[in-house]
Amino acid sequence: MVLHPYATQDQWRDEITKEGENKVFHISVHEAANVVNKLSLKSYEGGYKFHIIWMAQFLKTDTANKLLKIIEEPPQNTIFILLASSIEDILPTILSRVQRINVPKITDDELTLALVDLGQTPIEASALAHFTDGNWNKVLLLLNESDPTAFFSEQFQAWMRHCYKKSVKELIEWSAKMHELSRDNQKSFLTYALDQIRQNLMLNYTGGQMTRMNSSEHKFASNFSPFINHFNAEDLMEAITDAHRDISRNAYTKLVLADLSFKVHYMLTRKD
Repeated sequence: MVLHPYATQDQWRDEITKEGENKVFHISVHEAANVVNKLSLKSYEGGYKFHIIWMAQFLKTDTANKLLKIIEEPPQNTIFILLASSIEDILPTILSRVQRINVPKITDDELTLALVDLGQTPIEASALAHFTDGNWNKVLLLLNESDPTAFFSEQFQAWMRHCYKKSVKELIEWSAKMHELSRDNQKSFLTYALDQIRQNLMLNYTGGQMTRMNSSEHKFASNFSPFINHFNAEDLMEAITDAHRDISRNAYTKLVLADLSFKVHYMLTRKD
């Protein structure tokens, strides 16, 4: 049994908010009671029973307390597998009762070999592996041509140009266009924008040695990165993060993005 099989931690954090507070789906006490009841039953064929809890760092205290005893002393031939992307966020009472196994991120070399096996040329595979930074899900999306990165890249570049010039008409039209996207895509775009700010900051200070950008992003960044520096990078990321939070709380996207755009203009053009 797999509970709550969401693809990424970001999707958990971006779930619907209520009354101004971020809340994510979690395993309820009722579900925990069902787990205990089902695992007390004998296996149909007499073999091992495996129970997988996905994103175990989101177990609430009351639910964890319900599962503590069965995790510590599982029935015969019963194995619990708890998966988490952040070991620091797992409740100490749960962490003390399990054996910790670290699964390292997929390296660029490993991704490259896998992509070559899938039919990519060594050059294509190496570039894609570097760009996706160990994210196999993103690799599959790019291979299936369903990844939204190309659209986000186009919109980010247009947005930054309009912000720098303070093109009010274009910024209002851009905000209206982004308002038409689903709320999940709006938040995904802002997450992409945060990453691009970081990438441009690294390009500005490291000369591209630590950046992970595709050819379109790198071409734009060659001109844009000088405007991202230690004077404004933190403020830019904080403003975008605040907008992401406001949209998560069902704020009116068109106004949030318009307000954010004028803040970005000030940060890009101010003289420190």
